[in-house]
Amino acid sequence: NLALAREAARFPWLSANTQGITPPFAPFLVKTVAGVKVAVIGVTTAAIPQWEKPEQIPGLSWLDPVEGVRKALAVLESADLRGIFARAIDAAARRSAELADQFGTD
Repeated sequence: NLALAREAARFPWLSANTQGITPPFAPFLVKTVAGVKVAVIGVTTAAIPQWEKPEQIPGLSWLDPVEGVRKALAVLESADLRGIFARAIDAAARRSAELADQFGTD
């Protein structure tokens, strides 16, 4: 059960591109690491419906990872950040790399 897993987690569940969940996932978090303010953007692979049972993900849908990251970046635009990190798995990983190239991040 997704809700129970979220409750039991000792870490934030981030996803800028998951839709249809209540409460929604935070799209990102901002942390100061060694005096440097950075954002971590969560990206979920849109391939989940290909391997997950429909009854496990009722009402959930996923934006294209690039669209989710773009939306998060629009919110973060006014933040005084020194770095942005977005990472995904599977096919979405390649899209994250494309975004990093496009926005000049690593």
